[in-house]
Amino acid sequence: MKSIAYFAAALLLLGSAVPASADEFDDFNEVNDFVKTHSSNDDLDEVNDLDDFNDLDDLDDFYEVNKGGVWRFYSAQDDPLSERNSNLFGNVKTHSSNDWWLYNINTRQLQSRSNVSNCLDAYLKDDKYWVHTWQCDGANRNQHWHVDFADHRIKHATHPNVCLDADPTDRKRQVQMRECHPHDVNKNQYWSVNEETVHFKRNDLYLTNTEHGNTGDISFAGLLREDAVERNQDRDQEWDYNRDFHQVRSDDDDYCLDAYNGRVRTSRCSHTDENQKWQYDVYTNQLRHLTHNRSCLELNYEAGAQPHLSECLPPTHNSYSLQKFDLFKTIEFD
Repeated sequence: MKSIAYFAAALLLLGSAVPASADEFDDFNEVNDFVKTHSSNDDLDEVNDLDDFNDLDDLDDFYEVNKGGVWRFYSAQDDPLSERNSNLFGNVKTHSSNDWWLYNINTRQLQSRSNVSNCLDAYLKDDKYWVHTWQCDGANRNQHWHVDFADHRIKHATHPNVCLDADPTDRKRQVQMRECHPHDVNKNQYWSVNEETVHFKRNDLYLTNTEHGNTGDISFAGLLREDAVERNQDRDQEWDYNRDFHQVRSDDDDYCLDAYNGRVRTSRCSHTDENQKWQYDVYTNQLRHLTHNRSCLELNYEAGAQPHLSECLPPTHNSYSLQKFDLFKTIEFD
């Protein structure tokens, strides 16, 4: 068992302003495990004593999603849920603790990291639900939330059928409470964490990584059975998609999706490698490259298995389906 001093040191490292290597953050999931196992109200002060979340942009990798821990929650527009003067916003990253939240899975509270005594709180007034942050109180049912990591939704656990909603047409970009609706109505209630373990799927084929020395080949293949994955250690279909660093990383190694001269492969992860910058478009289901402008991951034909990089197509284009990939989580939490 690692000591509390170890976790204090790890969290201070996370607060560093110096870009860190992936190896320095191999144990971040252990820190979140510590948070998860110390998640009663009485333990929150101990957790707060450990962390310094003024700037966590150095965080390179989590390796797996944890049941409880500290997260950024990104809207469908890829903007984080932020607290400012007790109000909630879905706008540009502030590079501060305002973007970070501690989810206590036992009490179902979302604790603000910019004001650690306050929690996300929704209340009924004038026949309408409102949301702000308020003094944390585990007995206050206005502060009980169901964070559905699999369905990408933050739903109130007490008030009936109301969800956190970020309307991109709102001039102030203020987050509100609205009646829950399916994501195909609009994406205003779509929330994802800064890193999640996912599959990329198309027509029952899954994005698959195969290691070969310093680079790896990728293809779309049928779902590997768990025993087959264990026998073929060089093949993996789970990917850690990191919205902070815009990397798509093979879950079992240090290889990231990489595009160069139209070719897509995997190579050793580096947060400074511009060929490894990706953004999954929640609206169009396209995996867009952020460096090679207007380029998307694409298959060369309908039943094709070999992906490459090509100009992004609008949904009205006849070949748009070759760029449409479903992203869904491989780990689900209650």
